Amino acid sequence: MLLFTVPVGFIVNYLYVNGITIFIINFITIIPLTIMLSYAIKEITLRAGNILGGLLNITFRYVSSLLIYPNII
Repeated sequence: MLLFTVPVGFIVNYLYVNGITIFIINFITIIPLTIMLSYAIKEITLRAGNILGGLLNITFRYVSSLLIYPNII
């Protein structure tokens, strides 16, 4: 899904399609990225320890929210 939506987001942007369509396609792209980020943080936690993993989890937990909310406003 990620390999499909990222290029489509770029193509739709350069074709000057409606802004809502661009937002929806890029919003769908954020979902797999959030899943991949969560998986990466879990793997780092296993290798680096609970303290560093917890700090990364707290730091990056709301990255997807920070990417989505400014675009909605």
